[in-house]
This record gives sequence, C-alpha cells and structure tokens, in this order.
Amino acid sequence: MTNVDTEKYIEFVKGVTSEPSLNYGAMGSRLAELEVTGTNTSQLLTAALGLTAESGEFTEVVKKIIFQGKPYNEDNVFHMKRELGDICWYIAQACMALDTTFDEVIEMNVDKLQARYPGGSFDVHNSREQRRRRRLMLTAFNYITAFWSVVVMNCIQPANWEYCYRVDQWLVPELHEGWKLYTKEVVPYQTERDFLKGL
Repeated sequence: MTNVDTEKYIEFVKGVTSEPSLNYGAMGSRLAELEVTGTNTSQLLTAALGLTAESGEFTEVVKKIIFQGKPYNEDNVFHMKRELGDICWYIAQACMALDTTFDEVIEMNVDKLQARYPGGSFDVHNSREQRRRRRLMLTAFNYITAFWSVVVMNCIQPANWEYCYRVDQWLVPELHEGWKLYTKEVVPYQTERDFLKGL
C-alpha cells in the first residue's frame, strides 16, 4: 500500500480547486456575475442539490431491497414512488431555472435518442442498437472477469512469474484486435464463414 502524505495531498487539492469553491467572497461574486447574465442561480442550486439528495433517497430504498433483505412490497414501492415524486419536484425547479418545460426536456431527450439509433428512429421496446450495446458490455465484463481470474491472479504469484508475458506482449495486441472487432474492421469468424459459403 502506498504511503501518502495527506497534507501534501490536501495542498494539491486546494491548489487545483476554483476560487469560488474555496472562498465565500469569490463565490458571492461569481453568483452575482451569473445573476447579472440572467442565470437563476438560486433555483438552479436548489434543483441540483435537491435532485442529488432525492435520488440518493430513492437509491437508498433500492439498495436496502437488493442488498439488505428489505422486502419488495407495497409499502416500499409506495416509498419509492414518493421519492420519485420528490425528484419530479426538483426537475420542475430545474425547468423553471432553465426557462423550459417538462415537454421540451422530454422532446429533447427523444431527439437525442433518435439520433443514436439506426435510421434516425428508435423503438423503446425493440432496439437492436440497445441490445448490441448490452451484449458488448456483457462481453467486455466477461473478458475482464476472465482476465482478472486467469491472468492477474496467476501472475501475481512469484512462482508463476517466469511463465507470465509482459503486458506489451499480449495485452496491447489484444486491445488492438478488440478495437478492430468493435469498429467492425474485422468480422469474427469471417474466414470460417467464407469457407462454409464455398461448400
């Protein structure tokens, strides 16, 4: 474990932190500057802090259900719905601060989603792109898990060091190959497919 000089660490953090984050006077000046340009800082702060707090409360209920044995029952569903209502309240605050509406926010989200999906349209229930991304994430997770259990756990043992290759000999080429697969520069099993088509 690395020994850290916490005083130097705190000094570093302070050195890279903005003046409005460190100094009340600078923060007041920044808030006044933003207000003059039309920013509704009070409502924006209310929305940001409220969304974070209420999302945390919703997450807390989910955490207790999933990891701590709290039952998924009518009472807890009701509790989560109430927290979602609180989240909506702060979304409304954000909409007012940004001089927008729920409708505009949802429309912008739909536009963003349509731009992500092939053909410029998306179907929430049947999205090939979404399934492809989920498959890709699962594949990456499986590779990372296998890598950890087979390579890392074996190569940290001094007795195995002579059998373990350097990272640049195996990891870099594999990442390069993975990138080619991801960008579809290389199609998996293309040689085999071509061979089977020729039969």
